[in-house]
Amino acid sequence: MIDHNLFPDEAALEKARANGTDQNSLAGDPLFIDPVNGNFNVKANSPALKAALKISTCSILEYKNLP
Repeated sequence: MIDHNLFPDEAALEKARANGTDQNSLAGDPLFIDPVNGNFNVKANSPALKAALKISTCSILEYKNLP
């Protein structure tokens, strides 16, 4: 299933939805912190955080510690 993505605009999101995907996705500016200098982390108010699936910190730590 393709879902929970952030599209650059409503037209792109609607095109994906017309294909039967992305019913829970959003459109908007991801609000990168400093893309010019390579910092693609997102700001706290980024719509990307609303679109993303919620992952527990435990899951992330377990993934980083995999051999």
